[in-house]
Amino acid sequence: QKKGNATQESTVQLGSHLQEGLHSRCGGYESFRALALATLLDPRLKNMAFGNAAKAQEAEKHMTLECASLMRSNTNPEPEMSTSDPSPSTSPLTSTSKPVETQDSLWELFDTRIHQTQMLHNATADATVEVKKYINDAYLPRTHDPLTYWKERAVICPHLYVLAKKYLCIPATSVPCERIFSKAGEIICKKRSRLSTSTAEKLIFLNK
Repeated sequence: QKKGNATQESTVQLGSHLQEGLHSRCGGYESFRALALATLLDPRLKNMAFGNAAKAQEAEKHMTLECASLMRSNTNPEPEMSTSDPSPSTSPLTSTSKPVETQDSLWELFDTRIHQTQMLHNATADATVEVKKYINDAYLPRTHDPLTYWKERAVICPHLYVLAKKYLCIPATSVPCERIFSKAGEIICKKRSRLSTSTAEKLIFLNK
């Protein structure tokens, strides 16, 4: 917008160079799953921070899948029904009652599959509801703390709260570690090339 309203040629060129630099350096950020989920889990931004609506929907899908996986891992398996051997006085062929299944029943495989499918379906449905509830919730003002937001909603969205603690701890920049590398190059120089590994590590630690 600034570039479109500019009248000087130098200003237009500067804006074009800035746009090209941003696209080349930051163009793939929305495709990086960790950063996309961190953006989506920020209640100040959610899906409005995405420049590509398809990438926002993809991030929402990944968040739903992770939430469902977390739900399934937190679900305790139901206790198996204990089966007893049929009474010796009653023959399965002559009895009119329902036969009692033994532990090695052929139906056990089907029962296990149905139980797992039902758990998968329920977890996916519950995760979709929790994600939609969060997405449709009001946006947090930009100056507010998103961690406080999630702490207050830990009971309402418990699984998204766990994901928020996981993804919102991602450092926004790699500048601090880059500065440590630069400082290491200043400490280990030609005049101090005989420094041992442990001494260099202690010097960098004390400096930073």
